[in-house]
Amino acid sequence: MNFLILIVLMASLMALAAPLLQRGLVERNVERRLGQYCLTRAPERQEPALGSQLLRAVAAIGRPLLGKGKGTIQLSAKLTAAGWMGRDVPALFTGIRVLTALACGLLAAWLSPTGDGMRNSVISILAAYLAVGAILSRRAHARTIRMRAELPIAIDVLVMVLEGGAGVEQALRFSVSLSVHPAPICQRAFLGFVTDLERGTPYDLSLMRLGDRLVIEEGQLFMEVLRQALMHGTELQEPLRSLAKDLRQRRLADARAAVGKATTMMTLVMIVCLLPALLTLIGAPAVSAVVETLRNMAK
Repeated sequence: MNFLILIVLMASLMALAAPLLQRGLVERNVERRLGQYCLTRAPERQEPALGSQLLRAVAAIGRPLLGKGKGTIQLSAKLTAAGWMGRDVPALFTGIRVLTALACGLLAAWLSPTGDGMRNSVISILAAYLAVGAILSRRAHARTIRMRAELPIAIDVLVMVLEGGAGVEQALRFSVSLSVHPAPICQRAFLGFVTDLERGTPYDLSLMRLGDRLVIEEGQLFMEVLRQALMHGTELQEPLRSLAKDLRQRRLADARAAVGKATTMMTLVMIVCLLPALLTLIGAPAVSAVVETLRNMAK
């Protein structure tokens, strides 16, 4: 039975590798036809590194399994929140997730005793598939919380540079150039904005991509303040200072709400756990006396 499970899982791996082989054959056919029509030798391509080839192979496996729809959009949003952006990142994550699940299934089938291979393999595949998704959600949630805490600090750094007479682009470049930044996650988002500008990307598109990198709602507000200041030429220091102050107050209000919610939950737990025991201690003597009286009357 275990040998049959291994055969089935190996066949699944071969089926996943089929799109990669098909893509390679298509690329070779295209190069051959271009060489025939143009009567020139195809230019020699520089072979990518082994790590790059491996990532491309995994992305090619995950691309047919990714699909299109709401689930793909949600997966892309989670990957962006976790700090992974790119065109092939969803396909790469899907390939890693599927290959990890199949590898765990193969290992469970190989290590399981005779007769339990199928059950352990299926359980391992489902557990590994869900575990990879849970790790992604946990990382995205933790990075979102940290970015929400760092954004007011990053805005304060920009305000200090702007007060010195620099422009928006110069302030962002200065923030990126700091070797030790108090808000490293926001610094990486600003680095993407500066890189887009160096590549010739228009300001509007660069700001939109900056808003995508700052996945939180406060990041969208920050991007809108920058866009309005650049479009209308208005002063930027005071709006950014007010935005940082509002963000701190909002974070403080969220913390107070979380404390109040935790206090309410603790009160409910205390009522559920302690109230029955307290009622038992208070009412036990009276109930015992009543029972004793009824017994004496019966005698």
